[in-house]
Amino acid sequence: MYKKIVSIVLNAGLLFSLFADVKVDDPERISGSGYVELGAVHLDLDPIKKIVKEFDGRKFDLHNNTFVSFGTAGYVGQKRNGFRAGMGIWGGYKTEFSSEWRSPADSVSAQLYGKAYLDSVIELHIGFSHAGFMVEKSFLLNPNVNVYVGSMIGGGVLMALAEFKQADNVFRDIDDDYFDDDDDDYPMDVIRKDKEDRLKLALATYWAFRINGGATYSFTNWMHVGMDFSALIQYSSSGFGNRSGNFCTVNPGVRLRVIFGTSV
Repeated sequence: MYKKIVSIVLNAGLLFSLFADVKVDDPERISGSGYVELGAVHLDLDPIKKIVKEFDGRKFDLHNNTFVSFGTAGYVGQKRNGFRAGMGIWGGYKTEFSSEWRSPADSVSAQLYGKAYLDSVIELHIGFSHAGFMVEKSFLLNPNVNVYVGSMIGGGVLMALAEFKQADNVFRDIDDDYFDDDDDDYPMDVIRKDKEDRLKLALATYWAFRINGGATYSFTNWMHVGMDFSALIQYSSSGFGNRSGNFCTVNPGVRLRVIFGTSV
C-alpha cells in the first residue's frame, strides 16, 4: 500500500514539474499551506498491557506495536526560510487478537450455532487521536529543497475497545442483517444486549508533545513532498483509571508529508 501511495505522489509531482518552474520570489512574504501525512508510529503499549490483564488471563501479543498513522494540518508563515504556525489533528489505529479459548455460548450464538460451547477470541481495537498547536522553522537550501524542525503541543485520547467474538470453528462477525426483525426466535432487544455485553471500552486522555524535523522537495510553487521524522510524547496523569495509574511514553514515527500551498 505504501509503495503505491509513494509512487502515485511522486509520479504526479514529476508530471506537475514538467509544466511549472519553482521560483522563490519574496521569501519573507506571509502565506499559507495545508498538508496531509501518512506513515507509521512505534507506539509504546505499556498502558494497554496493564488494562488487558483484567480479561481473565487472555493473552495478547502486543510486541508488534507499529501503527498506521495519519494526520492533517494547516499553517501560516513566511514562504521560505522562516517561521510558521498552525493547528492540526493526528491519529493512528491497529487491531490485535487474544489467544483462543472455549467458552459458554451467548444466547444469540447458541441459537445460531446450536452449541453450548464455542471458540472465543477477543479482538482489541487500539487507537489514538490528538489535536494541537504546531510551530516550525524552515531553512531554504535551494529553490527546490527545504529542511525544517518543529514542535507541537496539544491533547488527545488513547482508546482500547475489546470486542468479544464467538463462532463455530471460524471467527466472524455476526451480521445484524442475518436476523429477521420479525422473527420471534431472535428478539432484537436480546441481540442488542448481547452486542453491548461483547463490547468493553477503555479511554485515557493525555497531553501530547511532539518534536519533529524533516525535508521537503518542491515540485511546483504550490506542491511539495517530504519526509517527517518525529518523537511523540504522551503524558496522562490519570491513565485509564486509578487501577492503571498514570503513564508517560515516547513514540518515534516517520511520515510521508504532502503539502499544498506556497509556505514550506
